[in-house]
Order: sequence, then C-alpha cells, then structure tokens
Amino acid sequence: MENESSKSQVHAYSIALLSLFFVAVLSFSASAQRDSYVFTSVSKKAIAAYTKAEKAFIENKTALAENRLNEALKADQNFIEAWLLLGDLYMEVGKPTEAIAAFKKAIVIDPTFFPPAYGILGGLLYDEGFYDEAVANFSSALKAENIRPELRNQLKKKLERAEFATNAIKNPHHITLNNLGPNINTADDEFVNSIRLDGQLLLFTRKFQSDPNADNTSFEEGFFISSITEETWTSAQPYELAWKSIGNMGALAFSPDGNALYFAGCGWSSGLGSCDIYMSKLISDEWTLPKNLGKNLNSSAWDSQPSVSADGKELYFVSNRSGGFGGSDLYKSILLEDGNWSKPINLGDQLNTSGNEMAPYIHPDGKTLYFSSDGHLGLGGSDIFLSRKDEADRWSKPVNMGVPINSLTNEINLIVDASGNQAYLSAKSESGFGGYDIYTFSLPEALKPNPVSFVKAIVLDAETSMPLVAEYELKLLQTAETTLSGTTSKKEGSMIAALIRGNNYGLYIKKEGYLFHSESFILDSTSSDKPFLIEVRLQSIKKNSKIVLNNIYFDLNKSVLKPESNNELMVLAKFLKDNSNIRIELSGHTDNTGSEKFNLQLSKERAESVLSFLVKQGIEKSRIETKGYGSLIPISSNETEEGRRLNRRTELQIL
Repeated sequence: MENESSKSQVHAYSIALLSLFFVAVLSFSASAQRDSYVFTSVSKKAIAAYTKAEKAFIENKTALAENRLNEALKADQNFIEAWLLLGDLYMEVGKPTEAIAAFKKAIVIDPTFFPPAYGILGGLLYDEGFYDEAVANFSSALKAENIRPELRNQLKKKLERAEFATNAIKNPHHITLNNLGPNINTADDEFVNSIRLDGQLLLFTRKFQSDPNADNTSFEEGFFISSITEETWTSAQPYELAWKSIGNMGALAFSPDGNALYFAGCGWSSGLGSCDIYMSKLISDEWTLPKNLGKNLNSSAWDSQPSVSADGKELYFVSNRSGGFGGSDLYKSILLEDGNWSKPINLGDQLNTSGNEMAPYIHPDGKTLYFSSDGHLGLGGSDIFLSRKDEADRWSKPVNMGVPINSLTNEINLIVDASGNQAYLSAKSESGFGGYDIYTFSLPEALKPNPVSFVKAIVLDAETSMPLVAEYELKLLQTAETTLSGTTSKKEGSMIAALIRGNNYGLYIKKEGYLFHSESFILDSTSSDKPFLIEVRLQSIKKNSKIVLNNIYFDLNKSVLKPESNNELMVLAKFLKDNSNIRIELSGHTDNTGSEKFNLQLSKERAESVLSFLVKQGIEKSRIETKGYGSLIPISSNETEEGRRLNRRTELQIL
C-alpha cells in the first residue's frame, strides 16, 4: 500500500494517505476542502506551479508534473506538499532513490506535518536494502496516534521484517558464492533444476528471448545439462526431448536417480488446468511419452514446480488452487499402491503464508525441505527457507537461510547435493554474467540436511565386460519394502540409488540368462557417508557358475535364518522357479573362530536351513545339494572383523 500512488491533488493526496493510517478525522471530500486548505508555502508562484503539477499528475503526465513540481520547489524549497507529491511521482515512475530523497526532505522540514510519510519512507528504504533506516522510520510511524488497528498491524509486520533483515545483514554466514562460470552461465537467466545423486550431472533452465531483434516481451525456456570433470562443469548442452513439441513445458526436475523426469506442461491438450504436472521415465536411454499425473494430483488451476523424494513415493509441488493460504502454496502427494497419486496435502500454515511459496526441493534425506517465499520474514522479494520434518511428519517453523544466500533481490531456486555439503542457487549479482546465474557454495552446518549416501553400480557381463541392461531392486532388509526399482542404463549399464543413514538395504540385480547378484549396505547412525561404488559382473547360467548370497543372515553360532534374510530367499526361490532346468549346490562357510569341527557342522546346518526354506516355497529338494565347508575356503583374511564377516557366507553354485 505504501508503494501505491493515490494520484489525487496533494492536499487530497495527503488526506488519502492519512486515511490509510488514521481514524477518519477528515471525512469530507477533498474537493470540499480545497477552498479552506492552507498550503505550507505562501509563494503564489510556487502554489500556481504546484496546482498545475497536481493536474498533470492526475492525467498521468508525469514528465510535465515533475517539471512543474521542480518549478514550485525552486520558488519555495520548504514547500512540503510539493516534496510529498514529488516523492509519490518518483515512486510511480520507478525512481526509488529520488523518492527517498523527496520524502526525507518533507520530513526534515516538518516531522509532524504528515506522519504517514515515515511509513512510506520505511517501505522504500526496506525495498532498497537500507534496513537500519527502515527500522527507524517504521518505528516513528508507529508513534503516531489514532492509527487504525489493521494498519498498525501492517506497520508492525513491516518493522519486524526490517529488524530481521538488519540482524541478518549484521550476522552473515562466512561463505562465498562461487559462480559456475561461462560453461553454465550466460547473459540470459539460468535457473538450477536438479542434480543427480552422485553430483555428476546438473540440469537447469535457460530463459532467453525467442527473437533477439524483437522487443523483450517474447521469451523461451531451453533445458540444458552439464557434467562435472575434475571439479569443472563441462560446456552446457541442450537437453533435447523427442516430445518437446507437444507444448510449453518448464520446471523440469530429475528424480534423484536420474531415471524419471517430472515437469509442468502448460496448455497441453491432456491438461486439466493452465499447467499440469507430468512424468516421463528413462527406459533403455530413451524417455517415454509424458504421462499426466492425473486428476487426483492436478487441478483446474496452476500446478507446477515438482520435486520428488529419493524413493519416488512423495511429490512436492506448488499450486494456486482454491483452498490455500495465499497466492501459491506448497503441496505434497503420495504414490499409492495402484500407481496413482493421492489427492494433494497442503503443507499447512507453518510453511504457507498469505504470500507466495515457490520452488520446493525435497532433499534425498526425505526430511529437509528448501523453498522460496515472499511471505515469511526476509530481506525483500523472495528468500530461500528451510524446514525439517520430525518423526510425526510435522514441519518445523521455516528458517531464513540468511546472508549472503539471500539478498534484497529475489532468490528462487536452491538445491543441495546428497552429502548435504554443497548447494546450488540461482541468484542475481552485479559481478555475474547477466540476469540470474547459478552459484555454488558450501552450506553452513546449521543449514545442512541429513547426509545421504548412495550406491552407484555398473553392471557388466562377466565374460565380455559389456554393459548390461538389467533389472534392479533396492529393498529395506528390516521391512522388505522396495524403496527403488528400475533398469540399468543401456549405454553404461549403470544405476544409482539413495541410501539413508539408519537403514539396512539389500540390492538385487537380475537379468534373464544370468545368475542374480545381491549386495548389502548396513548404515547405522555412525556410518560413513562415503558412497558405495561397485562393479557387478553378472555370470551367465552355466555349469560351475557361482555367486555369494550376500543377504542371508544368521545369529552368531546359530543356523536359524533371521527375518531380514527373507528378501534374498524369495529372490532365490523365484530364480529357481524361472530356471527349472538347473540343479545347484548351496554351501555354508564360516570364519576361523572356534573349532573346525564346530564350524563344519554349523556351515552344513546353515546350508540346510536355506534348503528347507526353498522346499517350503515349492522348490524340489532333489534339485539342491547342501555342503558345509567351515573355514576351509576363505575369500578374505581372518585377521580383521571385515574379513571374517566376508568369510561368513552362503554360496550358490550351478551343478
């Protein structure tokens, strides 16, 4: 309100502004008061010029109005009404520095003449980043008497924002924002979208004029990717999608594993609103045709800016649909067992305000949400905030990420790598390449998410070393819940998946004609965040092919299968059913702790426990031989705990 012009005669202008801040002490019309109004100037020349300025200003002739006001002030430098109207005029034409000077002059001449000027000046100073001065002026505005309650509340909120900004400026984070350089940034706007779990692939949007020779009202968005080599981002390449011509699209975001793409399609024939959220999957290195995520999730309004959790089961996005708290709100939808998305859940008034919340980014830890807002306490425009989810799925009060991450300009997009150490931000800077550039910086400790590890596997043929397109499934050993599944890439035979600290995982990789492969990842609260980089060499199904069943577990010195073995045992049972023509040997192995007689017996009993499970699943007993080798065939040193752990194993061999 303080930045809106009343466009009335200055004494009427003054009354109009007074009415915003005070009880209606002047309830009669401005025109009725003209004859009785006494100007602060006695100069007839100044008053005549000022009256002409009023008329020009009302008629939107701002240049003429400015000239007439300068004439009035030349005739009388202490003409308060002229300074007030000149300040309003400069606000109207977008000259905040000049407007500030004009309002300051009016206040200096007579601090009591027009108390609302303090509030107007405070708003201008805040918008320009002069937070200390804004605090002083908002405080002065609040000292006036008879302010209407709703307007006093507005002033209090503005004072609170200015005080917050003042404190943030005085207590910056000691970090440096590093521009990603000319391989990424240009004179156009670059907006960061997502980064793959391994931090090796960056997806971003570039907004540019569709015709450089035309006016600046026609823009297009292009999508680009870059990979990192020896800490340097390669020259960004257009990310072409075969179906891009279907219609306008934006707000692209990879799933953390890079195998799904979520985005907003606007004005599409399959859409339900102005923009809907769509998804495409990467299968054999080709993106499938986009699928609208359906009427449960999308609405007849604007739905955009998706961000998906590491397990692909939660989708965060922005919508201006009815029933929210403000212009645009943050929502979450959950993937149902039938493959459809649930009706969205508004994230509530803890996160959403009467303003606009935008650009959510859910970290792979699943508990830390970064987003942009112009409704929470900030430094001006939109700032970046973070909120954390507790065990009851309640979001904490958002924390402004402070200076220099936020500034008096708009901060819109922020993403954080899996480790939680490195962040990427779209921001404007005079030292940049132009418009919005992408910057990276080390996150202060207090702003970090929970660190997330990941497994990256390359799947090859054991004999030819050629990449294989194989199916993979990542399961929680504790619950048998599948957290991620898919197929490895055609080009590299690769897959990647997030591993959250505190969980135990089993990874299963299989391909027709090959023995399956399993891995286990045990991540307790003290586990390292170092990623697991593995090479899996699948063996073809033939005589003497052998694998270790890595996810079969027994208690110490016992042969009873632990519940977390069920995942692996069911995979093994299915493998034997799918390959009914093979016979196998199941062999048990131990470390060298204890007597060899005991170890031989224990290893034999463990192999027989696996056999019993398989028989219960319908596998013919005659197809399976069991043997116990004790500690006779180690695959690692028994001098270390890790070596002994590897030696305690169950193996499968094709007979």
